[in-house]
Amino acid sequence: MRGEGDGALAFLDLTGKKTPDIHVGGHPESFQLEKSGTRAFVNVPDRRQIEVADVIKGTTLARWPVSTCTDNFPMALDEAHHRLFIGCRIPARLLVFDTESGKA
Repeated sequence: MRGEGDGALAFLDLTGKKTPDIHVGGHPESFQLEKSGTRAFVNVPDRRQIEVADVIKGTTLARWPVSTCTDNFPMALDEAHHRLFIGCRIPARLLVFDTESGKA
């Protein structure tokens, strides 16, 4: 899986064949995959949001706004505790989203 250009995640199946892209609202700066589920959390700073995608269905499940800061680039997933950490540059801030509710 990789982020592509100005708005998609690309996947390869186990044979190396490219599968249909999952389109997101802007350049996917970073993403995290669940190990025990089918979701990908995609950081889209151009839209100031996190997009939650189902990698099996190839669809977007939710869009979570990042409204208290900009330049949201790095992210990390704490799947065991249902937390998604988002780093912002302006102002320097760490946001924590609950992956069950989508609330920061």
